[in-house]
Amino acid sequence: MAAGHQVYKINFCGGDVFHWGQPGGHNFTGGINDWPAWFSAFLDRRPPTDLLMIGDRRPLHQVAALLARLRGVRVWVFDEGYMRPHFITMEENGVNGYSSFPRDPETILTLARDLPEVAPPPNLPPDVYQKVKDVVKHHIGNLALLPLFRRYQTHRPSSAVRESLGLASRYLSRKKRRRRDEAALKEFLSGGRKYFFVPLQLAADTQIRHYSKFLGIKDFIAAILASFKRSAPPDWSLVVRSHPLDWLIRQHRRFTLNYARAIGLSDRVCYVDEGNTNSMIVGSGGLALINSTTGANALLMGKPVFCLGQAIYGIPGLATSGGEAGLDAFWSAPTEPRPELCDAFIRLLQARAVLPGNFYTAEGIAMALEGCLNRLGV
Repeated sequence: MAAGHQVYKINFCGGDVFHWGQPGGHNFTGGINDWPAWFSAFLDRRPPTDLLMIGDRRPLHQVAALLARLRGVRVWVFDEGYMRPHFITMEENGVNGYSSFPRDPETILTLARDLPEVAPPPNLPPDVYQKVKDVVKHHIGNLALLPLFRRYQTHRPSSAVRESLGLASRYLSRKKRRRRDEAALKEFLSGGRKYFFVPLQLAADTQIRHYSKFLGIKDFIAAILASFKRSAPPDWSLVVRSHPLDWLIRQHRRFTLNYARAIGLSDRVCYVDEGNTNSMIVGSGGLALINSTTGANALLMGKPVFCLGQAIYGIPGLATSGGEAGLDAFWSAPTEPRPELCDAFIRLLQARAVLPGNFYTAEGIAMALEGCLNRLGV
């Protein structure tokens, strides 16, 4: 808007209203069956050049993207980021499984040949605690404006109240849990214990629900532990870490440790909620995950990665992907990424799909906005 362009924002719920706070907001208060006609009329009254959305698998967003493309409107999709921390994703037409990013190693090498060197993460403050505050603020907005948006249906599988209470509890107890987990991990790894690292994702993550066979996190945990029991060398262990925004941490901790105990792995599995993820990656022999963005960070560090879901980095020569038979083999013969392919992949990713910045802190938002406008050609 400051550059003289018109910006319209469509609010679907009270949380959207609470977060926007700018001119140009329009409230959609109907139900999902009313959305196609409402949005079509909106596009006819205010024809845009570009449509921007966060995530492309939400039902309202899927319809909006189709209607926009029929009118020749460019569609851009944001997401939390293929690379973390301090990067966001912004791709034209779709992300993750709907991304147009090449999957062929030789194509990636060719396209990246003349691109700039890999840019390091920008120097931004941590944003995880601001994320927690923003999630709680969003849910408060939903409750406060429920009479206006009474027909709104969230795409998330959990209730706003439970999620907010769980996140608040995790936030308030983080220091105590950090001390506990750091001490437990130090003791577990004493004596030079070798381990694979398993970063968990959020149960509500569309990466799991749309791009993997798993119904939830517990299914994935069970598959990992069963495979490890069957096939991993006896002198290797597992370090499992919850997602920083997981509000079901008690459930996932209890399930992991009880399942490990049930199959005779209790002395080879360590579960933590807090700690430095990069340090855990560096000390590991490799990672097993669904399709977490942690995998891209691990590839940059030269670590073997096995993904059980569909991931943008699930490319021959980078990460190994497949089913549980492939995972069984991975424990004994993890394959490191090809350095030249990894470098080309990250350079192309930074040129086409990610931007420095974040969605939460003032500095991160300003940085992301600058990159966004450049990519839009504004």
